[in-house]
Amino acid sequence: MNNTDKKLDIFIVYQSNEEKLANQFNSLFESWGLESFYCRQENFRAAAVETYRKILREKLHEARLVVFLLSQEFRWSSYCQSEAGVAMTLKKQRIIITIPPVRPIDIREISPVLEGYNVITSELAFDTNELRKAVEVALKDVSIPAKEKAEKELEKKINYTFDDLKKAYSIRPSKRRFVDVWPSITDTDPEAPRSIVENIKLSILDEKIEVSDLALVGVSLKYSLNLITEALKELSSIPDIYDTFKNRTKVLKITLVHMNAHSHILRSINDQVDVTNIQIKFRETQDKFEESWPKKKELWQKYAQKCGFQLIASEPNEIDYIPPQLGICIDERVLFSGRCAFEEAGIQTIL
Repeated sequence: MNNTDKKLDIFIVYQSNEEKLANQFNSLFESWGLESFYCRQENFRAAAVETYRKILREKLHEARLVVFLLSQEFRWSSYCQSEAGVAMTLKKQRIIITIPPVRPIDIREISPVLEGYNVITSELAFDTNELRKAVEVALKDVSIPAKEKAEKELEKKINYTFDDLKKAYSIRPSKRRFVDVWPSITDTDPEAPRSIVENIKLSILDEKIEVSDLALVGVSLKYSLNLITEALKELSSIPDIYDTFKNRTKVLKITLVHMNAHSHILRSINDQVDVTNIQIKFRETQDKFEESWPKKKELWQKYAQKCGFQLIASEPNEIDYIPPQLGICIDERVLFSGRCAFEEAGIQTIL
């Protein structure tokens, strides 16, 4: 193929969280002498919607190959799903690049029309050689030169971005958690507690949030107090963490609402485990145990002091009923409810 030919070779489909990655793949394809296109979000916002839709239609019709960056959020994007359907209808060559935690077996659930096509996974590290071979097979008349220094630098940047996305998606569960339920927040089920700990840390570190508000209502006392402890402990172990807060005001406000040890609900179902936990942490025997509320609060204050921010933890509120909304709520934007089903309340992406 004559590399001066301006016919579009590759159209990149991605969910908005992956725009940085799309830009890097665009640069990679262009370094191979291929004409590549992806929807730049700032251009989309600046242009009239119908104008940009027209551009997308034309580019997608023109492209010889469509590359899909398939994350767990892909399924919730109407544009991504539409472009996947159009690519199938137009019988375009397709390559799917999965973004962890997405695996090849997840493709049917995320976007069924993409199942059965070239899939490149990146659980360990992304290798541009595998993509090079797939592109050459898909475009047929293209011969891409061997990997050179510039490509190695791009490959390194791509892998850094993959690492950032992996971390982000490991602490931000898929929106399917609106309808699914997580395992309980125990040490043996790491997904839920790790996400809670990381979201607490993100809130405290966020310079835009002057008062981080953490509310725990009716959730497992045995584990919820430990999750706060773990988040503060990890923050306090960050090198030079005090410098992060010394020039700004930061407050962590913690509100805790728990069932009364004499709750008729707990007594009626004979839940001795929760009753005992409440007594150990909040009632007459609390001073005898390291897991008690006063000792936890004292430990949190030490971690906050080491970090350099103020911690306000009000005395727990006791209730004798099941409240309408159970869960761990962070800044009124991230809610882990019930047995840690996940939902959002106006939160923007943390990526």
